[in-house]
Amino acid sequence: MRKKDRKVKPFFISTLLAATMIVWTVGLVTAKENVIIFHAGSLTVPFAQIEKDFEVRHPHIDILRESGGSTKMARMISELHKPTDIMASAYFKVIEKTLMPR
Repeated sequence: MRKKDRKVKPFFISTLLAATMIVWTVGLVTAKENVIIFHAGSLTVPFAQIEKDFEVRHPHIDILRESGGSTKMARMISELHKPTDIMASAYFKVIEKTLMPR
């Protein structure tokens, strides 16, 4: 192996390593974080607007919404143990009755 080849090889390896680290770091920064929201069907219109406005301001966050009856949404959390970050009920008694420990 020539002297010139020995110098090129470490430079190539260090450049490849640096490029890999940059791509990996950019991938971490651009990965979207999900926020899961269960809400009453009657709140669909306002939550759709909130989602749109929020995602414009926070492009790294993806709002995932699921709507249905307030009791059904609460039971999905309490009985089926569905992961959620936010629960919005149209009737506060549903939260007291279904989601608050006795």
